[in-house]
Amino acid sequence: MRISTRQKQLRGALQSFYDNPVARVSLEVFLSLGLVIFLGLFAVQPTLVTMSNLIQEIEEKRVTSQQLTQKVAALSTAQSEYAALGPQLLLLEESIPSKPDVVKTLKIIEKLATENKVIITSLSLPQVPEPNASASASLAQTALSIQVSVTGDYPAIRQYAESLLTSRRLLQIETVNFTLNEKRGSRSLSATLQLSAPYYQ
Repeated sequence: MRISTRQKQLRGALQSFYDNPVARVSLEVFLSLGLVIFLGLFAVQPTLVTMSNLIQEIEEKRVTSQQLTQKVAALSTAQSEYAALGPQLLLLEESIPSKPDVVKTLKIIEKLATENKVIITSLSLPQVPEPNASASASLAQTALSIQVSVTGDYPAIRQYAESLLTSRRLLQIETVNFTLNEKRGSRSLSATLQLSAPYYQ
């Protein structure tokens, strides 16, 4: 009897509690909180992961952008330096060209002979270089070997040799051999010059 009375009292107390609006609101708050936690675990988590990945990607792109900005600045500096050194680079190309340019070199040798009043009796190249079909990544210096024989008086031949050495096209004199020729009572001086004309390939 006592138990049933207690049960009735407990039921009555619970009934009056649940009939109270505060209890209903508390239950609704509890269910809402449970729903928010559920959505947070299963619906918001992928969004948070996506946001984290996007933040990381933005950071990587920012670093890449900084590196590109530095490279553009370096290229701009290099371009301005190249523009400033342009005339010197043209002079360097004229002095030591990036290809053999045999015809131009021989014309310079002939022109200097004419200017110094010596006569070229022979002009030869032991080997004519072949033009490079493919451009090499690294340049190597090589040289044309040219043999030129001239006749004239000693001061003219000496002046011719000095003109070769001071030409804009770099020409090096490896050897000079003089020969005194006698023909029908008249003497003439001839010289054979072994020249080296460097270029890059």
